[in-house]
Amino acid sequence: MPLLASRPHHYFPALFNDFTDLSSAVNSAWTKSGYSIPVDIVSNPDQVVITAEIPGVEKEAIEIEYKDQVLTIAAERKSDDVTEGAEKTHSEIHSGKYTRSIKVRTEIDFTKATAEYKNGLLKIALPKSTVEKSTRIQVA
Repeated sequence: MPLLASRPHHYFPALFNDFTDLSSAVNSAWTKSGYSIPVDIVSNPDQVVITAEIPGVEKEAIEIEYKDQVLTIAAERKSDDVTEGAEKTHSEIHSGKYTRSIKVRTEIDFTKATAEYKNGLLKIALPKSTVEKSTRIQVA
């Protein structure tokens, strides 16, 4: 049995190939589309609240746009400069421009929207529109 514990991929290659394939797919998707900003979306009768996780970004580097029922969040994280004479030997902290577009399926009044950024979390409150989409009229 010690052999099985030290080389389980030898005995169950299909299982490990699936994990390798999944890892490759995730890594290739990461490099093709960049970092995707994770979000939580909560809807109540008055508003839609979107909370986006964007750590390590200055609030001035965050842009929020709403067009055609799509809310787009864009942010840019600057990379740390390496001092002269030093070299970066390992890096897992991603830098660059990140975007996330979210289809808002509810009519909102974006002119009354608010956004707050604190401790790496961006909270966007989108008040629901009070304008009626359809009304009935009497035929005279």
